[in-house]
Amino acid sequence: MTDCLFETLLPGSGAGRAYYFREPAGVYALKDPSKAEDFFKSLEKLAEKYYVAGFISYELGYALEKCFGKTKPSSFPLALFGVYKKIRTKEVFRPAAGNYRIKNLRLNISKAEYLSSVKKIKRHIRAGDIYQADYTLKYKFSFTGDARVFYEDLKKKQRAPYAAYMKFGEMKILSLSPELFFSKRGRDISVKPMKGTLRRGFDEESDRRQADFLFRDEKNRSENLMITDLMRNDLGRIASPGTVKTEKMFHVEKYDTLFQMTSTVKAKIRRGVDFYGIIRNIFPSGSVTGAPKIRSMELLRGLESEKRNVYTGAAGFLAPGGRADFNVPIRTVLIRGAKAEMGVGSGIVYDSKPGEEYAECVLKAEFLKGVYQEFRLIETMLFDGELKNLRAHLSRLRSSAAYFDFSFDERKIRAALARKTRALPAGRWKVRALLAGDGALSVSVRRASEIPEVPKLVFSPKRVDSSDRFLYHKTTRRALFDAELERVRKKGFFDAVFVNEKGFVTEGAVTNIYAEKKGVIYTPPVSCGLMRGTVRSWLLSRGKVKEKNMTPDYLKKADAVYVSNALIGLHRADI
Repeated sequence: MTDCLFETLLPGSGAGRAYYFREPAGVYALKDPSKAEDFFKSLEKLAEKYYVAGFISYELGYALEKCFGKTKPSSFPLALFGVYKKIRTKEVFRPAAGNYRIKNLRLNISKAEYLSSVKKIKRHIRAGDIYQADYTLKYKFSFTGDARVFYEDLKKKQRAPYAAYMKFGEMKILSLSPELFFSKRGRDISVKPMKGTLRRGFDEESDRRQADFLFRDEKNRSENLMITDLMRNDLGRIASPGTVKTEKMFHVEKYDTLFQMTSTVKAKIRRGVDFYGIIRNIFPSGSVTGAPKIRSMELLRGLESEKRNVYTGAAGFLAPGGRADFNVPIRTVLIRGAKAEMGVGSGIVYDSKPGEEYAECVLKAEFLKGVYQEFRLIETMLFDGELKNLRAHLSRLRSSAAYFDFSFDERKIRAALARKTRALPAGRWKVRALLAGDGALSVSVRRASEIPEVPKLVFSPKRVDSSDRFLYHKTTRRALFDAELERVRKKGFFDAVFVNEKGFVTEGAVTNIYAEKKGVIYTPPVSCGLMRGTVRSWLLSRGKVKEKNMTPDYLKKADAVYVSNALIGLHRADI
């Protein structure tokens, strides 16, 4: 069976749009590079009446340039497309319940080999031979099970504007690409090179700082500008004079774990330039080669240990009416039988630090690791005649929803809370709201528990990692906190206090922590890996407490220890 699914997953970029092709009238493969022109002209002719969907391998780029010499026929297709009579609804694609397993995840070269290659590239840059090169390597792993289920899981972890699942016989391609190669409507064409990457922050505030840093960072700007100029030059080879325009320079886009910098270039295609002419002149995307393009490709060909295949090539479809949409297949898994691979890479420039570039490659594969766990946002409030500090709770919930791209409708949330608390008898009530990604809300209510006059605290032996972004938000992903709270309460303690990987106190399982010294009350800074409790935020905003890193010993020797949460306010405690 041959299936091709292309869909948009990222909020704000047409999420939910899907183009699903199955049961092709024919499948066309290009293996002999000398046949490339006839191959693409045939596809364009077929696209006058049918949909043509598939991929182009990166290695075709070498065959399209005479300076690389004659390219031998390839065992892996240089291009592979199915021809389809219609677009089907995505519902047909939905996989049955199934399982899969990934084993032996590893890079195809050692860190030492990677660093050596990057140093060679930098020598060429210093010599003025090139300005930038996009050096790549591969993750290899064993795969068994249902690739469609794997794709659905990857989608949850890496929402992308250009997702694709393609199956050609035993070969499956699972792509979660953030990058558009080109979009064509009649004679109008646009490209959107992506260059510049930075890890996201841990909450809305640190996200803003990270996005602003990426936008202003000279290294990332220079890389992006270099590739944008290259793409302008490529489009100039096929465009009507004076029609190449650049829009949205250095635009920062948010993804699940990363910020990426993009720029958009548009042009009007010169009359007489066909689909082959477009591919011949702009493939592969300059964002995955380097600059100058041809010299960078030549250098990379000698340094990279394996062919890239579909990785960094192009994937997409042609449609009647002169339409074409192709992405750049990065963050893309290729499965053949029980063997699988995923390419990763980064742009090497003059001031690149090899160790940091290696870390960037590792970061880009994070979404492959681990099983995705659905989660919801939690907000716990006190009702005592009214919902206490409701504005602060909704503000925190709104902030976390924005960070994780959850739907948030404050009017509906307020209405649901009002319905649930309207008829409550007098007394103190714990109100717990759970918000799902699609905006679905559930609210539960129960009597607020009484607490000891001076609750006892104990340190947990389990360390937390301040780089875990879920520590900064109240979510249902709190198995460690729940387990430790249950354990210590069986021993008569009120809460378990956590310490991070650096040895600093963070928070309790259900409370924020404070230490008083010489009349001044301190609390750990959020950067240690903890939530912004509503009581904590109120105290800080009024100057009643100050932030300070504190060790367990510092807390033990404090003049007084306090805890706080929405149900108990600020309360004296012992540790």
